[in-house]
Parts: sequence; C-alpha cells; structure tokens
Amino acid sequence: MPYSRPPLTTNPNIKYAPLVEINLSNFDEPGEKQRLANQLFEAVRDVGFYIVKGHGITDEEVLEILAIANTYFHNLSLEEKRKNPIDLGAGQSFGYREPTRYFGDTGIKEQLETVLILPLS
Repeated sequence: MPYSRPPLTTNPNIKYAPLVEINLSNFDEPGEKQRLANQLFEAVRDVGFYIVKGHGITDEEVLEILAIANTYFHNLSLEEKRKNPIDLGAGQSFGYREPTRYFGDTGIKEQLETVLILPLS
C-alpha cells in the first residue's frame, strides 16, 4: 500500500518549533564529523528537534519504508503485533513495542532513542 504524506496544515494558529538542519553531504571532509557532532549536540540540548539531510536516501526510498511501516503498524491487529515483541536487551532492533514503557528517572526532560541494526552473522 503506497504511503501518502499528510497535507500541510492551513491553520495559522499552530506554532512551529524550529528544526535544526544537520547536513551530512560533507561528512568525510576534515573536521566535519566533529562539527556535525557539535551541531547535533546543540540541536538536541537547545531545540529538541532536528532534521537530517544530505544523506543520499531518495524520497522514493523514504516513501517505500513509510509504506512498509504503515502496513505493519496500521493494518495489523494488536494481537498479531504482539506475536513479534522487540527484545532490546537481546540486541534486537526490530519487533513490536507496547506504546507505554517506563525508562526510569533519566534526569532528562525528553529522550532520544537510537537503534543500531547490525548484520546477522
């Protein structure tokens, strides 16, 4: 099932958060990794939102992944999703996770979760 992005809002009363643009197009240039790390740190600390561009992933690829995710997350029943639970403790980076989860007191107002997908050996 193809994915369609939602339409842009026309409501003038909605306030928007500024998005810091993290551009990866010069990633391999000298000093760029440190500059990007600093920019990402500041975006997370000061703004809380960022967008990554210059990564080489086409819009068609993004829409394909969103279509796959949409099929899984919206079209399967909760019973079916629960048959494939994620186990982060075992290093899994795929599967269903219940919508409520307690992480404990992290001392951080918000949280960013990243998942590294390792090749199967």
